[in-house]
Amino acid sequence: LEIMSPVVRRFVAISDPTPAGLEPVDQSLVSAIPGGATAPVRWWNAFNQRALSNEQSKFYAEWLSAGSHTVTYYAQAKFAGEFMALPAKVESMYSDGVFATTKPATVRIESGG
Repeated sequence: LEIMSPVVRRFVAISDPTPAGLEPVDQSLVSAIPGGATAPVRWWNAFNQRALSNEQSKFYAEWLSAGSHTVTYYAQAKFAGEFMALPAKVESMYSDGVFATTKPATVRIESGG
């Protein structure tokens, strides 16, 4: 997820609904990432708090500098099929009306066998 903020923000949250067929994977559990395709966990990242679940992945930043920010996480395919990816939302937790969403998308998972 890429976030662009023209100004400094405080207390920012991202919510990304998990499409059916996928399960978020905690990248700090390196052995859980197939093929070892991992990026190092960066504790200095503005979004330093996260909560991953089958329903949605959430990321939090107490302070977000102006500019571009990227949040990356891994998801493991669990079921083959075509699934709806609902919009992700970034918002200021304590300022009503300050938010943005992505466009909905479709995720296709093909069986490997």
